[in-house]
Amino acid sequence: MSPKDIIRLLRKHERWLQGKVGGVQANLSNMNLTGLDFSYSNLSQAELNSTNLKRSNLNGANLSGAHLPAADLSLANLIHADFTGAHMQGVNLHKAVLKRAKLELADLREGRVAAWSESGDWKAMSIAADLSNAVFDEGELTDANLSGADMRGSSGKDANLSGTILTGAKLDNADWKKANLTQANLTDARLVEANFAGSNFNAATLVRADVHGTDFSNAILDTANLEDAPIEFAKLQGAKLPASFKKRAKPLQNVLRDHQRWIETRGRTGERAMLDGYDLSGQNLSGIDMSGASLRGADLSEEDLSTGTFELTDYSYEYGRRAACRRQSSGGQFKRGKPSQRPADFDRASGFHRQAYGTDVAVQPYARNADQYPAGRRQSYRSQPDRCQYARRRS
Repeated sequence: MSPKDIIRLLRKHERWLQGKVGGVQANLSNMNLTGLDFSYSNLSQAELNSTNLKRSNLNGANLSGAHLPAADLSLANLIHADFTGAHMQGVNLHKAVLKRAKLELADLREGRVAAWSESGDWKAMSIAADLSNAVFDEGELTDANLSGADMRGSSGKDANLSGTILTGAKLDNADWKKANLTQANLTDARLVEANFAGSNFNAATLVRADVHGTDFSNAILDTANLEDAPIEFAKLQGAKLPASFKKRAKPLQNVLRDHQRWIETRGRTGERAMLDGYDLSGQNLSGIDMSGASLRGADLSEEDLSTGTFELTDYSYEYGRRAACRRQSSGGQFKRGKPSQRPADFDRASGFHRQAYGTDVAVQPYARNADQYPAGRRQSYRSQPDRCQYARRRS
């Protein structure tokens, strides 16, 4: 189809939208329109099933109510485009730019399309919407359905996703800083290492969401449903949390003071330090006795832990990159040197917990095969990458 044919088709489509004689609904389904300029065109309610619009310019275009299942809009310019109520099941928006675009009530669920199989038959296939690395900054996605969508590496700073359905969506390493997710549904969504700092999750649902390493700094989560979400493995500095997590708001110095009292009185007074999810990066904990403390999911990067005591401390899912460690030759203490000494990498894949064997203290990989370390046998485990060695002494 030539550019002149497309212009003629768009004019007829405009007449169809206005209910005028001679108007015909635009049907561009299955066409290759790669790289064409549709800026500010009116394609409302147009048929664009499986249309190839890769690298096309749709800046300011009106696609409200359009049918775009399995369409390819990768690398397209969709700034200020209006997709209100559009049918976009299985659409490909990989690396598309949707700054200030409108996607209210848009349907971007996993779509089912018919494809020609190798056996020579038509076969129904499910295609999840690909929004990976797409840019939605300041976009309007109110009440959109993005369930199951692949949004890994996407950006949506200051975007409005209130009421949006994101069940099962993949948002790993996405940047949605200061986004509005009021009443959004993120059940079973993956938010691993995503940035939601300063975002509003008022009345949002994050049931069973995977939030390992997610940055919720200064986010509003106090009315969110966090049932079965491992929120202790997220970064929560300055975040407003539900009542069950209020203990995290306790000042660090008070936590350490109460923990010291807890150790000295053997639990009669004071309180065990529960620093799960705390951002402790850059803190000076040298000489502090953290025996028995819980640091699950804590960020210990660039931290000075020299001469500290960490007997029976829980490091599961600890983030301590560029921290340093060393094993004391006697006694049951665990010490770390300064960052200039032997560096370790405590990443989420190689978290650790400590176990006591008589008078000896062993360090073993968290959630790994513990029977590799039978009592009395000298073993060592090197974290990934191989920078820090933990060894059990023969009892």
